[in-house]
Amino acid sequence: MAWEPGPLDRKKWFAAYARRRHGAEDGYAAAAWEALRSGPYSTGTDSAQPQDGLFTARPSLTANSASAWTPGDLRHPAATVRTALDAPLKVSPRLRRSSAYRHDLVDTARQALANRSRVLLPRIRAAYGAGDLGRFRLLVGEWQRDERLLAAVTGSDPHFLFGRWTAAARSWGADEAERDRCEYDVRSLPTTWGTRTAGERPSSLHDCANREWAGLPAEFHAPRWARYFASLDRALVSGAAPRAIDRYPAEDAWAHRTTGRPTRPSGDPYALARAVADALPPAGART
Repeated sequence: MAWEPGPLDRKKWFAAYARRRHGAEDGYAAAAWEALRSGPYSTGTDSAQPQDGLFTARPSLTANSASAWTPGDLRHPAATVRTALDAPLKVSPRLRRSSAYRHDLVDTARQALANRSRVLLPRIRAAYGAGDLGRFRLLVGEWQRDERLLAAVTGSDPHFLFGRWTAAARSWGADEAERDRCEYDVRSLPTTWGTRTAGERPSSLHDCANREWAGLPAEFHAPRWARYFASLDRALVSGAAPRAIDRYPAEDAWAHRTTGRPTRPSGDPYALARAVADALPPAGART
C-alpha cells in the first residue's frame, strides 16, 4: 500500500485481497477478511507492538500482557476475530486446499484462543477472590482445555512450529557446542532472554518475543500456568496464602534444553480450527 499514488478504499482492497488470497470469489472468504479489516487491522499506529495473549504471560491473576512492551488492553473487538474464524470454515471445499487458506485458518483460531484468555483470567481472579473453589476449578479447566487446543491447532501448520525455528538455528553451528549455543539463543529469545536480573527488572526482558508456536504452549507456557494455578488451588483449600514460586530456574532450564521438536505438522488444520470454534462461545455471546 505504501506505493499507491493516492488514498485507498480499504474495504474494496481487502475484498480484492480475499479473492487473490483464495484464488476465486467466495462470500465467506470475503466476510472473513472484512472482519479482520474492521478488527485487528484497524487498530492504527498508536503502538508499534502487536497484541499478545495471556497464555504466554508469566502467571499472575492481574496479568494483562505477556511482554512489558505490548498493549495491556485488547485493541480490537474480539467478535471480529471470532467472525473471521467462523466464516472460513464455510468457504467452498475447493478453496480449502491451499497453504494460504490453512495458514489463515490456523492463525485466526490461534488469535481467537488468545483473545479468550483475556476473558477467562479476570473470571479466574474473581472466583479466587470470592473463595469459590468449584468455580475456580471449572474456569481453570477451561483455561487448560484452551491451552491444549492452542498447542494442537498451531501444530497443524508448518509456519507455527517451534521445531523449525530451533532446527534452523542449529543448522548454523559448526560443531555440537555451537549448535547447542545457537539453539539456546532462539529458545531464550521468546522466553527468558537474559539472566534472572534482566528478567526481573520493571522493564523486564522475559517473554519479550513470546510466540504461540507449537512446542512452546505445551512445553513452556502451560506447565508454568499449571504450577501457579495449583498453588492457588492449595491456598483455597487450606485457607493459607499461596506460596511464592521462583519461576526462573525452570524457565532457564527449559531454554538450555536441546530436545528436538517436530519440524513437520500433524493433524488436520480444518478439523482442529473447527474444534476451536466449537469450544469457544459464538461471536457476541455473553459467556
